[in-house]
Amino acid sequence: MGIDKDGELYLVETKLYKNPDKRLVVAQVLDYGASLWQSYANSNNFIQKVGAIVSEKAAISVHDKIKDFFHLDDEELTELLENLEKNVHEGKFKFVVLMDKLHERLKDLIVFINENSNFAIFAVEVEYYEHDDQEILIPKLFGAEIKSPRGQHSDRSKWDEQRFLVEAQEQLGQSDTFSILEELLTFSKSNSDKLDWGTGAESGSFTFKLQNPKSESDYISFFTVWTSGRIRFRFQNIRARVGDGAADMFRKKLLFLPVAKKWKQDDIKRYGPGNNLNEAFPDEKTLKSFEAAILEFKDEVKQL
Repeated sequence: MGIDKDGELYLVETKLYKNPDKRLVVAQVLDYGASLWQSYANSNNFIQKVGAIVSEKAAISVHDKIKDFFHLDDEELTELLENLEKNVHEGKFKFVVLMDKLHERLKDLIVFINENSNFAIFAVEVEYYEHDDQEILIPKLFGAEIKSPRGQHSDRSKWDEQRFLVEAQEQLGQSDTFSILEELLTFSKSNSDKLDWGTGAESGSFTFKLQNPKSESDYISFFTVWTSGRIRFRFQNIRARVGDGAADMFRKKLLFLPVAKKWKQDDIKRYGPGNNLNEAFPDEKTLKSFEAAILEFKDEVKQL
């Protein structure tokens, strides 16, 4: 398995051309995807499982490993993890078949699948050569030149309000979740020091930010909302910018939320718990109480 900077998850199957099972390689890699999706319907468990493996083998947290490898800041890491969580939950994977030689029937199958489904399957043919004491590998990618699967995009430009609302309505419809999203956007436009739009390839986001009273060029993130109808409370960002005391103060102010009892300490300490908007704010009273808590916390942070 592997991930990219957008939070896309890649499942890779290797096979030698001489292997008699080579015609089944696509079915095998798709079966891996189905098994992963069934096993980790709660994608938080997936990220925690990967984190445990990485920590054991590399003596570093998976969050720090991803940040270092892709050179991400806290905002970009949160967006990547949110996209990864969403992709695992929805079973949206990229499939890669790695072989020493690709046969034509496999190429035809990949073309057919990529043209007529939401799957994205790529094949890599690796040529191997030896020269003196050196080994040379030359990979050739097949499938990327075929049109992208329906509904997927690769543009990582900044989102804006119009694009965000159009995408959110397409995903959520005229639902209660969409109404909550609109209300939080209106509230953030009026009360944040900076409304920061995300750059996700598929999911748009905005973040409510307050200027850091300790630095004119720095901002503190309070919460992030995605077009998918998710919200993340940014305890880790607050902790990194203004300390543990402020992060704990923010947590205590939000304990009235119904979802607060589900928050895990690991989520609070790392990149902040994420919840569906309709679960976080089941009624208008809870939503208004949240907005009041944000304004109260904003005033208190300014006094730090």
